[in-house]
Amino acid sequence: MLEISNPFTSHFRARWWQMRADGRIECTLCPRRCKLRDGQHGFCVVRRRVGDHLELGAYGRSSGFCIDPIEKKPLYHFLPGTSALSFGTTGCNLGCRFCQNWDITKVSVLARLSEEAAPEQIVAVARQHGCRSVAFTYNDPVISAEYAIDIARVCHAEGIKTVAVTAGYISDEARMEFFDAMDAANVDLKAFDDDFYRRFTWNKFSADEWLLCPPVVSLGGDGAMYDIGFQSLSRMVASGSDIKVLVLDTQVYSNTGGQASTASFGGQITKMSAFGKSLHGRPERRKELARIMMAHGEVYVAQTSAAHINHFYRSIIEANEYPGPAVIVAYTPCQPEHGIGDDASTRQAKLAVDSRAFPLFTYDPRRGESMAERLSLQGNPAMKEDWSKAPDGTPVDFLAFARTEGRFRQHFGEDGSVTPEIQSTQEDRLAYWHALQELAGIR
Repeated sequence: MLEISNPFTSHFRARWWQMRADGRIECTLCPRRCKLRDGQHGFCVVRRRVGDHLELGAYGRSSGFCIDPIEKKPLYHFLPGTSALSFGTTGCNLGCRFCQNWDITKVSVLARLSEEAAPEQIVAVARQHGCRSVAFTYNDPVISAEYAIDIARVCHAEGIKTVAVTAGYISDEARMEFFDAMDAANVDLKAFDDDFYRRFTWNKFSADEWLLCPPVVSLGGDGAMYDIGFQSLSRMVASGSDIKVLVLDTQVYSNTGGQASTASFGGQITKMSAFGKSLHGRPERRKELARIMMAHGEVYVAQTSAAHINHFYRSIIEANEYPGPAVIVAYTPCQPEHGIGDDASTRQAKLAVDSRAFPLFTYDPRRGESMAERLSLQGNPAMKEDWSKAPDGTPVDFLAFARTEGRFRQHFGEDGSVTPEIQSTQEDRLAYWHALQELAGIR
């Protein structure tokens, strides 16, 4: 692989978009016509709305460079016997399940765009190594059309030809200008009929076809989904792939000895966040994975508990029916690490919900356009109140829940006093509940 020095970075303003009457920006580069609100990116990942415009995050950046014979493109009657400087960016506007370059087409931009180069630098490297052409390959150059066109202009000024290896999935608005900038192209058709594309990509599935597809299910705990695998989970959801994820939220690394994870509550006592003179349990707030998943937009999300069996089953059914990614975060007691009895899982899971430690909710884009339409808090007690109440009228708050579990025991004095750390977690749980109420339109 070749290295390019002098990094070039830019928040490049993309072309080929229009503002819709509903306030969303519609990308017109390819037939997908992704409609984006602020902060959302298209199916290709590299085109993202920022405020009142669209940005191309891959401009001036590459996933790698290589010198290839032109015949490898394959082109046999175009500059035969010469070398081409091959390079690609990342992302793609198709979702072929058989993609051989999935590691750069289906990962996040920041994960793979390690090389940075201005168009002039790319041309300089091509000249340095005697390449007669520059080939846009590895991933589809259509999604970074502005970048490819700018490189082509510099190439032509220096007498270097350009080659596009593409699936040709581009709109009428952009097609002419893109291909006018190319001296040769290999349009890589996957098949010769639309039925193949319907069956072997994630695009254009009918409702009946979605129901016929066997679900692809991924199962993981705190480490796989909250921590080390968090980036991969986010990328999967962003891709729009019809994959269902079940997260067993134990708030601790249950199978490696009980260390804290980012799902652990503030003040929680674990083997890596002990209660001592200077540190009183985990010093950080809990990461709310389900809320983060909602921010991806077009994804079904549920935060649920098997102790609430109707809510749990309904979440599973809706997730399987949803024509796209779905993430279910399920409260999962770990008896030894939570400090509860072997027969207490159902009781403690219910108390976690009642005390706002782990509120139930579902988020379903099929319900409407607004967040209030999509988010439902049904299943929680006293939905419009701060705290639910026990039959005797006493509040069931987070402190009431924490007093019943060994992982918080040292935060409570014999006189009933509580530490500042556990009081802070009580406030954090209430603030989280208030945020959910506001999003659901009931506060």
